[in-house]
Amino acid sequence: MSLGDTDHLSIRRYSASATHDYFISEDFRIRTTAFGYTTSRDWSREDFDNSPNPDRDYTRIVGNPDVDGGAIYFRGTTGNRNRTFEVAGIEPRFSYNFSLGGVANEMDFGARFLYERAFEQRINGVVSSPISGELRDDEIRTGYATSGYIQNKTYITNRFTVTPGLRIENFIYDRDILRLNHENVGGSTRDELTEFIPGVGLNFIIQPNSSIYAGVHRGFGPPRVKDAISADGISEELDAEFSWNYEIGTRNVLNEFIATELTFFYLDFSNQVIPVAEAAGGAGAPGTASLING
Repeated sequence: MSLGDTDHLSIRRYSASATHDYFISEDFRIRTTAFGYTTSRDWSREDFDNSPNPDRDYTRIVGNPDVDGGAIYFRGTTGNRNRTFEVAGIEPRFSYNFSLGGVANEMDFGARFLYERAFEQRINGVVSSPISGELRDDEIRTGYATSGYIQNKTYITNRFTVTPGLRIENFIYDRDILRLNHENVGGSTRDELTEFIPGVGLNFIIQPNSSIYAGVHRGFGPPRVKDAISADGISEELDAEFSWNYEIGTRNVLNEFIATELTFFYLDFSNQVIPVAEAAGGAGAPGTASLING
């Protein structure tokens, strides 16, 4: 239910993926996955104020204007927040089983190449023609991500395995601001970051239907392009968000119908980039930290 007579939200998504397996030998396999999708979200919403502005004329008021904050004042204009997202990528993954010094190993390594692009527009309209009008803002954000990874599961014994891994991520991103606040801009800014992400996992089989496991992994998340490059086309030189993730737990199969899993985890975040909503009048708060436990 919407109080805006002309509010409208349209979402469309198309996706496709394909996977190819090639067995070089019984112990060496290549699996290649290609994928892509596009999503469009067009959102038209009638503009309003939560309190009256003496410099504005309102087409209608919903609620009780005699109560502070008890009414919504509709302006008779609309804001169309239109978004289109494109994503495509390919990932070849190699799996190799081998023995070293009489110790069994399972190695996985590979790479991933990812392209993503976002088209964002703000169109100001009126209630009589809500989904068209004057183009206020127009920009394109593009990202190119390349990663490589390797992990190796070593069977110390038939019951105890150790799996260390390492991943490298490179992310190049552009922000092309074509129009801002009704003015043609035509500015483009590019930035880049590269990070190494380690991790290790342990697993011990207590008995055939019961095991315990533990792990320590580095978490990584690049900043949103919209946060990393300002609307003025200036790179904020934001570092990636990081975390150290610790977990320990147990898995148990009680019978053919019931299985249980219990995990304790500890997440230590650093350099969190927290965007503030436009309505709050802020930009962001990089460099903050928090803890999450469970």
